Amino acid sequence: MERYRSQPEAAPNLNRYPYAYPITYRFIMAAIREGAHRKLPKKLQRYKNGWDRWVKKRNIAFIYFSSPAVEDEVGYMYGYGMNSRSIEPNRRAAVSDHVKTFIEMLRENCSPRLQSIFPLDEVLLHKPQTLISLQRRANAISIARRRSC
Repeated sequence: MERYRSQPEAAPNLNRYPYAYPITYRFIMAAIREGAHRKLPKKLQRYKNGWDRWVKKRNIAFIYFSSPAVEDEVGYMYGYGMNSRSIEPNRRAAVSDHVKTFIEMLRENCSPRLQSIFPLDEVLLHKPQTLISLQRRANAISIARRRSC
Protein backbone atom coordinates (compact mmCIF):
# COMPACT_ATOMS: atom_id res chain seq x y z
CA MET A 1 0.00 0.00 0.00
CA GLU A 2 2.82 2.37 0.82
CA ARG A 3 4.32 1.82 -2.60
CA TYR A 4 1.34 3.44 -4.30
CA ARG A 5 0.83 6.15 -1.71
CA SER A 6 4.43 7.30 -1.92
CA GLN A 7 4.07 8.05 -5.61
CA PRO A 8 2.51 11.53 -5.24
CA GLU A 9 5.83 12.80 -3.89
CA ALA A 10 7.63 11.44 -6.94
CA ALA A 11 7.12 13.40 -10.13
CA PRO A 12 4.85 11.20 -12.27
CA ASN A 13 5.68 10.66 -15.91
CA LEU A 14 2.87 12.78 -17.31
CA ASN A 15 4.11 12.28 -20.86
CA ARG A 16 2.06 9.09 -21.13
CA TYR A 17 -1.24 10.55 -19.88
CA PRO A 18 -0.66 14.31 -19.75
CA TYR A 19 -4.34 15.16 -19.93
CA ALA A 20 -5.43 13.24 -16.82
CA TYR A 21 -5.49 14.45 -13.24
CA PRO A 22 -2.58 13.04 -11.19
CA ILE A 23 -4.90 10.77 -9.15
CA THR A 24 -6.42 9.37 -12.36
CA TYR A 25 -2.97 8.93 -13.89
CA ARG A 26 -1.68 7.09 -10.81
CA PHE A 27 -4.75 4.83 -10.78
CA ILE A 28 -4.44 3.96 -14.49
CA MET A 29 -0.72 3.24 -14.18
CA ALA A 30 -1.20 1.09 -11.06
CA ALA A 31 -4.02 -0.83 -12.78
CA ILE A 32 -1.85 -1.39 -15.86
CA ARG A 33 0.99 -2.67 -13.66
CA GLU A 34 -1.46 -5.21 -12.22
CA GLY A 35 -2.62 -6.19 -15.71
CA ALA A 36 -6.21 -5.13 -15.01
CA HIS A 37 -6.57 -3.76 -18.54
CA ARG A 38 -5.92 -7.25 -19.94
CA LYS A 39 -8.84 -8.91 -18.14
CA LEU A 40 -12.35 -8.98 -19.55
CA PRO A 41 -14.61 -7.32 -16.95
CA LYS A 42 -17.37 -9.48 -15.47
CA LYS A 43 -20.07 -7.12 -16.77
CA LEU A 44 -18.92 -7.74 -20.36
CA GLN A 45 -18.41 -11.51 -20.11
CA ARG A 46 -22.04 -12.24 -20.95
CA TYR A 47 -21.72 -10.60 -24.38
CA LYS A 48 -20.46 -12.50 -27.40
CA ASN A 49 -18.51 -9.40 -28.42
CA GLY A 50 -17.49 -8.55 -24.85
CA TRP A 51 -13.79 -8.39 -25.62
CA ASP A 52 -14.40 -6.02 -28.55
CA ARG A 53 -16.50 -3.79 -26.30
CA TRP A 54 -13.74 -3.75 -23.68
CA VAL A 55 -11.07 -2.88 -26.25
CA LYS A 56 -13.24 -0.04 -27.58
CA LYS A 57 -13.79 1.40 -24.08
CA ARG A 58 -10.09 1.04 -23.33
CA ASN A 59 -9.05 2.76 -26.55
CA ILE A 60 -11.53 5.62 -26.11
CA ALA A 61 -10.34 6.23 -22.54
CA PHE A 62 -6.66 6.06 -23.48
CA ILE A 63 -7.15 8.49 -26.39
CA TYR A 64 -9.14 10.81 -24.15
CA PHE A 65 -6.58 10.85 -21.32
CA SER A 66 -3.45 10.88 -23.52
CA SER A 67 -4.34 13.53 -26.11
CA PRO A 68 -5.68 17.07 -26.18
CA ALA A 69 -8.83 15.75 -27.89
CA VAL A 70 -12.06 16.57 -26.08
CA GLU A 71 -15.09 14.26 -25.85
CA ASP A 72 -16.70 15.69 -28.99
CA GLU A 73 -13.55 15.07 -31.05
CA VAL A 74 -13.09 11.53 -29.76
CA GLY A 75 -16.78 10.90 -30.48
CA TYR A 76 -16.27 12.14 -34.03
CA MET A 77 -13.29 9.76 -34.45
CA TYR A 78 -15.51 6.85 -33.41
CA GLY A 79 -18.46 7.92 -35.56
CA TYR A 80 -20.86 8.91 -32.80
CA GLY A 81 -23.64 11.17 -34.00
CA MET A 82 -23.23 10.22 -37.67
CA ASN A 83 -26.86 9.13 -37.96
CA SER A 84 -28.20 12.02 -35.94
CA ARG A 85 -30.64 14.36 -37.62
CA SER A 86 -29.41 17.20 -35.46
CA ILE A 87 -27.20 19.88 -36.98
CA GLU A 88 -24.92 19.60 -33.95
CA PRO A 89 -25.13 16.00 -32.68
CA ASN A 90 -24.09 15.26 -29.11
CA ARG A 91 -20.97 13.12 -29.43
CA ARG A 92 -19.77 13.98 -25.92
CA ALA A 93 -22.28 11.86 -23.99
CA ALA A 94 -21.24 8.53 -25.53
CA VAL A 95 -17.55 9.20 -24.94
CA SER A 96 -18.20 10.36 -21.40
CA ASP A 97 -20.17 7.15 -20.74
CA HIS A 98 -17.36 4.99 -22.19
CA VAL A 99 -14.73 6.73 -20.04
CA LYS A 100 -16.87 6.37 -16.91
CA THR A 101 -17.63 2.68 -17.44
CA PHE A 102 -14.02 1.99 -18.42
CA ILE A 103 -12.72 3.42 -15.14
CA GLU A 104 -15.39 1.51 -13.17
CA MET A 105 -14.64 -1.78 -14.93
CA LEU A 106 -10.88 -1.29 -14.77
CA ARG A 107 -11.16 -0.74 -11.03
CA GLU A 108 -13.30 -3.89 -10.66
CA ASN A 109 -10.50 -5.81 -12.43
CA CYS A 110 -7.96 -4.57 -9.86
CA SER A 111 -6.96 -6.27 -6.64
CA PRO A 112 -8.91 -5.40 -3.48
CA ARG A 113 -5.77 -3.67 -2.22
CA LEU A 114 -5.64 -1.33 -5.20
CA GLN A 115 -9.40 -0.73 -4.97
CA SER A 116 -8.95 0.41 -1.37
CA ILE A 117 -6.12 2.76 -2.34
CA PHE A 118 -8.16 4.34 -5.16
CA PRO A 119 -11.83 4.74 -4.14
CA LEU A 120 -14.00 5.16 -7.21
CA ASP A 121 -15.27 8.57 -6.15
CA GLU A 122 -11.69 9.91 -5.96
CA VAL A 123 -10.69 8.93 -9.50
CA LEU A 124 -11.58 11.95 -11.63
CA LEU A 125 -13.24 11.20 -14.96
CA HIS A 126 -12.75 14.53 -16.69
CA LYS A 127 -9.65 16.37 -17.86
CA PRO A 128 -7.91 19.18 -16.03
CA GLN A 129 -8.20 22.59 -17.65
CA THR A 130 -5.21 23.25 -19.91
CA LEU A 131 -4.34 26.38 -21.82
CA ILE A 132 -5.64 24.70 -24.97
CA SER A 133 -9.01 23.86 -23.39
CA LEU A 134 -9.36 27.34 -21.91
CA GLN A 135 -8.64 28.87 -25.33
CA ARG A 136 -11.17 26.56 -27.00
CA ARG A 137 -13.80 27.56 -24.47
CA ALA A 138 -13.06 31.26 -24.99
CA ASN A 139 -13.30 30.82 -28.77
CA ALA A 140 -16.61 28.94 -28.48
CA ILE A 141 -18.06 31.64 -26.24
CA SER A 142 -17.02 34.41 -28.63
CA ILE A 143 -18.51 32.52 -31.60
CA ALA A 144 -21.77 31.98 -29.70
CA ARG A 145 -21.94 35.66 -28.82
CA ARG A 146 -21.42 36.67 -32.44
CA ARG A 147 -24.20 34.31 -33.56
CA SER A 148 -26.65 35.69 -31.02
CA CYS A 149 -26.11 39.30 -32.09
